[in-house]
Amino acid sequence: MQSAKELADKLPKVIKQQQIGDYLMLDYRYADWELFSNYPESREFRGTVYDVRNGDIVSRPFHKFFNLGEVPETTDIDLVGAMYAVKHDGSMAQVTYYDGASIVTGK
Repeated sequence: MQSAKELADKLPKVIKQQQIGDYLMLDYRYADWELFSNYPESREFRGTVYDVRNGDIVSRPFHKFFNLGEVPETTDIDLVGAMYAVKHDGSMAQVTYYDGASIVTGK
């Protein structure tokens, strides 16, 4: 958690920190290829919740991913023989049970 918080402190205009009680949520404010390529760990800041008492990850959504051809790392992927589905944009919600409490977050 410490290194994640340090990066969020370094980039406050890009990474939002929200603390409620003993829980800290890190969330990037907008999807930015430059941010993700310069700081790959920022892909995890999609609503990841930490317990500030011990640094545990309480809730971790899917990391940021991109559509085929959307960014340089997805332009040269061989899909021959692969099974895949169309990704529809939308909202993401997650419910976690941790330390006797339900925690609900969204993106």
